[in-house]
Amino acid sequence: MSGDKSWLTKFRSMKTGLILVLAIILASIAGTILPQQGLHGLTGRWYSLLQLDDVFHSWWYVTLLALAALNLMACSFYRLKNLTQRREETKPLLESSQLDKLQEKQAFVLTGPCHVTGDRIINLLTSRGYETWYDRPEPGKWRIGAEQGRLHLWASLITHFSFLVIMLGVLTGAVFGFQSSINAPVGAVFGLDSIPGSGVAPGREDFKLRVDDFRIERYADSTPAGYYSQVTIIREGQAEKTATIAVNSPLEYNGVKFYQASYGEAIKVDIMGTDGMVIDSGLVLYGQRFAIPGTEYSVSASSQLSAPHPDGSTESFGRQVIYAVFQGNQPESMGRTSLATPIKIGNEDKTVSFVEIVPYTGLLVKKDPGVPLIWLGSFFLLVGMGISFFMRPHRLWLVLQQEGSEIAVLIGGISKNRFMLADSIKSLSHDIQRGASTGVWKVSDKEMLLNGNI
Repeated sequence: MSGDKSWLTKFRSMKTGLILVLAIILASIAGTILPQQGLHGLTGRWYSLLQLDDVFHSWWYVTLLALAALNLMACSFYRLKNLTQRREETKPLLESSQLDKLQEKQAFVLTGPCHVTGDRIINLLTSRGYETWYDRPEPGKWRIGAEQGRLHLWASLITHFSFLVIMLGVLTGAVFGFQSSINAPVGAVFGLDSIPGSGVAPGREDFKLRVDDFRIERYADSTPAGYYSQVTIIREGQAEKTATIAVNSPLEYNGVKFYQASYGEAIKVDIMGTDGMVIDSGLVLYGQRFAIPGTEYSVSASSQLSAPHPDGSTESFGRQVIYAVFQGNQPESMGRTSLATPIKIGNEDKTVSFVEIVPYTGLLVKKDPGVPLIWLGSFFLLVGMGISFFMRPHRLWLVLQQEGSEIAVLIGGISKNRFMLADSIKSLSHDIQRGASTGVWKVSDKEMLLNGNI
């Protein structure tokens, strides 16, 4: 049993928490620096095994987040237990000899009955927001304790709780969220199941997105000023919402955000048989290859302006296609051709024709269900830090001793902020002496009569 307790103590320690946080930071840096796409060969197999191609959703990254969250939970529970036990402790009262040993103290003499002065001092402390306790160990003697800013003790717990909520938000996003991208030509209709890494099974998407139009606004010198995608949300076969996506103006629907990230051009490809009939067609995007069915061949292509278009549009006017033919992974031939001009593919009885240029929009798709938790945790973090900075906890003790018609008063206290403590003692001493000499206290005699203190 003692071994289990020792293990738990080590796990909930700050040292363990810092090690876990450092590991998460290093893993996050790796996920940012390392290319988040699959590689080939031996490197690709290790990449896939360690899930380095998707660090933020990998099993080991999620495990680090879960361990850090458990560490914070254990630490927070331990602090809450200590605070509860501390609240149940008997609050101490000090003697004059003990107050003399404190660095911050002040002594003065009043006149009048001790029991009246003691009641008035307690009411004065209460009016200033102090929590008070006292006793009268003997006739003519009062010992008073007062504490202010006790809520400061909860600041650390609130801060720990905020980190826990933020960690749970990050963990929720890592497990149930995703971030990926898709290049969608104008006219394309796709669901979340078509987006790599979304985790949505085919046919299980809630809605589809249709790209209705894509346009580029240009400055006078033809440089792009902005680019926009007009899209329509389709749910259960019906158009539900139409919106325009622009840079810094994403579309959010059903917890998924679509950001305008890039744009480009795709080339429509027709594969034709010996009779000239189209047997297959598709789109070739820049950097990708289109496989020719029934063969080992594939083609890649990009377009190039052979002459500037008068209005700078992306129409097929004055364009040529630069293409490459691959057999397996080996390039076989390269060339340049005009649109709609058939190209013979190796020894096959098929030809390829690059029909037209089709603009596409590059959309960044992101779903993060943990964002509300992160915002909530950030709020609690600000509350905890605010309490730490603006609540100034300190504890005071007073001893009143009746000596004939005079009362010897000694005030002392402790605080992490020595200057604040000295100011509080000085201000309290001034108000006590002023109230005793003038008979005017900050808490009225009428209020004390109502409270049964006189």
